Amino acid sequence: MKKKLLFLFFITFFCSTISQGQDKPLWITSFENKLKQTEIDWKMGETREFQSKNGLYDYVFRLSSGTQRVSIHINKLPDIPNPGKTSPEETFKGIFKEMVTLFDNNLDKNVEKTTLENFGNEGIIWANLNKNIWTTIIKFRKYDIFVAIHSTSEEMARKSAGYVVEQMP
Repeated sequence: MKKKLLFLFFITFFCSTISQGQDKPLWITSFENKLKQTEIDWKMGETREFQSKNGLYDYVFRLSSGTQRVSIHINKLPDIPNPGKTSPEETFKGIFKEMVTLFDNNLDKNVEKTTLENFGNEGIIWANLNKNIWTTIIKFRKYDIFVAIHSTSEEMARKSAGYVVEQMP
């Protein structure tokens, strides 16, 4: 219960501190350029960019290629004060675990998740979801940067995730 309350507090705090108009982190620009140069058949659709004055950010990229679609959500979280209890890394690890658990609880019992290697600190893929739109979802994090990728194709999801990981600090 405490973890869920902490998670909700964190989301509320993060959403209330976001503003537009800050400089985009260099690695995000490099990621965008990599996509444009490498995947010339992918069309960049809607993008959302938010950044706060204290370095938090939230970017969403939507791309398509024919009937294939991918949505990439990149989110940098703040350090959450937790004096003497756990390190920031342990706190982010706990938040990621809660996010995965909440997602798992909304899936059919027969959907399996697989751990991804070499995707930051932690990574999970859910493939063959047979949902209306998204058949593959990847979630991973590297320290305080959380990424969620939703795609109609496992190949497109993995490629997108690889581009993000390549550019992450």
